[in-house]
Amino acid sequence: MINKYLASIRMGFKDMIVYRFHLYMSLITAPLSLLIYYYLWKSIYSYAGQAIINGFTFNALITYYAINTIIGWFVYSEVDAWFEQNIINGELIADLLIPVNLFSHYFLVHRGYSIFGLMVETIPFLFIAKLVFNIPIPGFWILMAFILALFFAVVLEFMISYIVGLTAFWLKRITGIRKARRTIVLFLAGGMLPLSFFPQWFQDISFFLPFKYIRDAVVNIWLGNYEIIGMLQIYLLQILWIGVLGYIIYLMWKRASKRFSGAGT
Repeated sequence: MINKYLASIRMGFKDMIVYRFHLYMSLITAPLSLLIYYYLWKSIYSYAGQAIINGFTFNALITYYAINTIIGWFVYSEVDAWFEQNIINGELIADLLIPVNLFSHYFLVHRGYSIFGLMVETIPFLFIAKLVFNIPIPGFWILMAFILALFFAVVLEFMISYIVGLTAFWLKRITGIRKARRTIVLFLAGGMLPLSFFPQWFQDISFFLPFKYIRDAVVNIWLGNYEIIGMLQIYLLQILWIGVLGYIIYLMWKRASKRFSGAGT
């Protein structure tokens, strides 16, 4: 049984070996982006004349962007694009014949991407960020807490992408929806700016949405901004949203599979 799942992971890993060029390029673009943020926010902090802005010191904010970049590599999902392409090209049947359910197969292929990215992107970038920008590395237990929250974040992002992908059974072409999904999730998750920089009403709403628990909350665990109770609350809300999104996927898949077998699309 486990060999079937490992085969899906190996498939993703091999794909990344073939298309590894863009991963190498990220080792150039990611530090450059962090450098831009560094000087941009250095100017803002100097102009404001404050050591802390919206709960962040300058070093903490740079760390936020660095760890956010790493999280982005892990949670990245294009499963919605797979659905669109495979339904239009008629290749979804081949994926359905794999001896692993479709959700697990696609999820594990992405984890193959993550394993390769860990070696090629994450570790080198973290080394550069530590060496050049003095990004702090948390202690063992905080790091373990971060990794657990990151895993749940990966599942959440994948599920959101999966739900968008399932709409291709009805809409066929979902390129616009996919692009909107990436932008909206990135913004609401704190991928562009920490959520503490937004008005209080926005933060209150974010607490009840799944997006915060994909990036912002996970970065703040790395920064040590949560006590044990706070971290447990984050895990609970992540698991709760995984359950909600999982149920939505279950309902959509029941209808989508009937439509697929009935219409042959």
